[in-house]
Amino acid sequence: MFRRLPAAIIVAACTLTACLTPTVGAHIALEGKIRVKGNVMFPVIVLQQDDGPAWELTGMTVAAAREQFNQRATVHGTVTRAPGKDTWMPGLRVDSLESRPEP
Repeated sequence: MFRRLPAAIIVAACTLTACLTPTVGAHIALEGKIRVKGNVMFPVIVLQQDDGPAWELTGMTVAAAREQFNQRATVHGTVTRAPGKDTWMPGLRVDSLESRPEP
């Protein structure tokens, strides 16, 4: 019984990790800082997480993103491009945003 215990722990950990990876269409909330990257012709609105990937945000204007620039934010939205090893930057369509100034 004890010989199988490490294998069972590995399988459980892998299953748990798979459940934590959001899929396209999932409604999630992310925390981080709002940034506007790129140039004037091709701006990209990004949520930079402290401990995770940067997410490209759609559904908000560049002007609205600049108002929130560099503030801590919680963004609620729908995954449009899921994170993965072949994904350059996952995407999220913003449904709502709560921001607060950095302390």
